[in-house]
Amino acid sequence: MTADDICQIEQNARNDDTLCGSQRNCADCTSTTKSDGRNCRWLGSGDDEGFCQSSCGMAGCGSDTCPSSFASSCDNFNSCLGCLDQSCAWAVGSCLPSCDIIADVSCYSAQNFPNMSATEICEAEKNDVADASLCMGKRTCDECTATVKSDGEGCQWLEDFGCMSGCSMMGCGVNTCQSSSSPSPSCDGFDSCLGCLGQSDGGTCAWAAGSCINACNMVADVACYSSSNYPNNTADEICRIEQKAKDDETLCGSQRNCADCTSTTKSDGGECLWLGDGDSGGFCQSFCGLAGCGSPTCPSSPPPSCNNFDSCLGCLDQSGGRSCAWAAGSCLPSCDFIADASCYSTKSFPGMLATDICQAENNDMDDASLCISKETCDECTATIKSDGEGCQWFEDEDTDTSGCMSSCGMMGCGVSTCSLLDTASSGNVLLAKTNIWIAAVLFVVILSW
Repeated sequence: MTADDICQIEQNARNDDTLCGSQRNCADCTSTTKSDGRNCRWLGSGDDEGFCQSSCGMAGCGSDTCPSSFASSCDNFNSCLGCLDQSCAWAVGSCLPSCDIIADVSCYSAQNFPNMSATEICEAEKNDVADASLCMGKRTCDECTATVKSDGEGCQWLEDFGCMSGCSMMGCGVNTCQSSSSPSPSCDGFDSCLGCLGQSDGGTCAWAAGSCINACNMVADVACYSSSNYPNNTADEICRIEQKAKDDETLCGSQRNCADCTSTTKSDGGECLWLGDGDSGGFCQSFCGLAGCGSPTCPSSPPPSCNNFDSCLGCLDQSGGRSCAWAAGSCLPSCDFIADASCYSTKSFPGMLATDICQAENNDMDDASLCISKETCDECTATIKSDGEGCQWFEDEDTDTSGCMSSCGMMGCGVSTCSLLDTASSGNVLLAKTNIWIAAVLFVVILSW
């Protein structure tokens, strides 16, 4: 290869470093194409927690694809199959991170059904919902136990609670009746709250989950409206309360992050409640539910990712609990991510302000540039840095290399006087220039990395 070819390769590498280094999340990084036709590589633990690089570095190689764990939040999916395909859990018509955050209702996930595909699990969920609706409509024990579900089994009758498709919080029912059951009062002929609660027989029915049932003790874990629960209200007033609760539930349920949720006001003047561990890792509800009550305020927002900062002072600013490190012109989570390069952080310089640390970094950069320009030992050691010390001259007879440095480096420490060294000859000057050019290229590459 010619010198021109080599220099073109070096220029392409620098351009690739700059291009990849400017990408701030995994998706942008791994979709960015370098000069060689390959994509940049993401090294980090999250979609915006890490950094983008053009090639393997001291911290590792990274990956040219984003892990599946960076996928969208579970609450973005509104179908059972779409939910389970993302390794989430499906319960009561909602997609949740896992079945661990809900209780007392059927929950469908690959963990709960390990030997079934997502399609089979969702088919089972569909059958269970249909069975529950089928059984709940039966009003006598005989009618209940004679009804066959999708699995070929009969519905169960539980005295005082009615007909169920299976065991529940109230216990298990029976599949056979001891004696002919007396018909329960017929409430299933009403399809509206007002019709259900205002019927002519004295208002003995109850309205819950969009259905008219005999009494509120037939359901659990859902809001139930009846004259027994609201003895001081008319049927019309009770149904207005129920409608407002439905509107609040719809309003709050449509909010997709904590900020929007807790700033949304319900009909009673209170705010919606956010239940989750982050701004988008949870869900919004209008009242306390099976998974808990949630909160009308958001937890403290996490500090911005370190790689969002392109200046030393912005990087080292400790506001919001952030703790980053500045090295080679980039902001990193800590100095542990880099080696063989100067790294600046409040942990590395305890007791110093961010402004003082960044001034020290600026001085070090100026000193390095100043010293590397000197071509002889005498010229090098006579040059004074910002700290009042002289530059150091380094010579290695084994590799026949020499040059001027601002401090100790990977090659070791130099000398501050030339008494034991001969002043560089013209041939050594040429060698020193060559070494200084190589060092400068490495220095620039490290900075762009």
